Amino acid sequence: MESALNSLIDLTEILVEAEQKLEQAIGQVTSRLREVDVSEQEDMAQVDKTCYRLHKLVEDFRKTMKEKTRTSHLKIKNLLRDVKTDLSNRLGKVTSHKHIVTRAVAVSPRPTLIHMTEAVKDRVNSLDLSATLNADCWVKPLSSVESCQEVAGRVENELLMFEQQKTESKKELQPPVLVFHENCGTNIRLTNCNKTAEKITPRTSGNGMVLSRDVMVADVLYEVRVDAVLQRNSTLSLGVTKVPPAHLHMTRYSTDLEDAIIIGFGGVVHQKRLVFKTIGKILKDFMSGVKLGY
Repeated sequence: MESALNSLIDLTEILVEAEQKLEQAIGQVTSRLREVDVSEQEDMAQVDKTCYRLHKLVEDFRKTMKEKTRTSHLKIKNLLRDVKTDLSNRLGKVTSHKHIVTRAVAVSPRPTLIHMTEAVKDRVNSLDLSATLNADCWVKPLSSVESCQEVAGRVENELLMFEQQKTESKKELQPPVLVFHENCGTNIRLTNCNKTAEKITPRTSGNGMVLSRDVMVADVLYEVRVDAVLQRNSTLSLGVTKVPPAHLHMTRYSTDLEDAIIIGFGGVVHQKRLVFKTIGKILKDFMSGVKLGY
């Protein structure tokens, strides 16, 4: 009887202690919920502040570009208006003198026609009869289209990269897998869930670029394995770019990319310029099964 009572007392103590710990844990979770709520509000406020700042920058840019566009076009329009006014004045004088000549022919007596002809001829010769438009009339106003598209592209790329980086930071740490992006050269066929790339026509030069689908992770070794070499004197180039793969304009050769660093058998190319010549020779005349890391 006493043993059973002691057991119940022990169970009561255990349950009381567990109850206190659970209540304490619930209080901690409640506190954390408040902290997360506050953090969410602060983050939302920061997002609004940042987006407002971006909106203001875009609006200022829009006003500046519209003012430059308006000024550029106004200059051309003023020039064309002046030319038109000058041509209209010439036309008025030409028309007036045409009437004078026509009337002189109709009313002048024959003996005085010779004298009248000389006088009218002198007046007509003094007129500017040129109707040729000078080169300034054909000058095109400075276009803002390319500048606006370039700025929009840069902002879009930065936002995409930022969003992708935020997404990657939320993922659990795991070894990255090198997967090729669908945006590739016209002479490339992707297989094996886009983990393998092969040239469609091996003997055709160029149009053989592939891009990684994901952003490269720092301090990670990426390896490319050459499974087969289908042509002698084959070469391979490796490189990096900060342009998202979906927005990268594919050129025939990787060394023609505007914003990239390419390592080829001839050296290192940056912004289409050769900057180093002493590395990259291993990328020429390699054998099947070789692994290249970067």
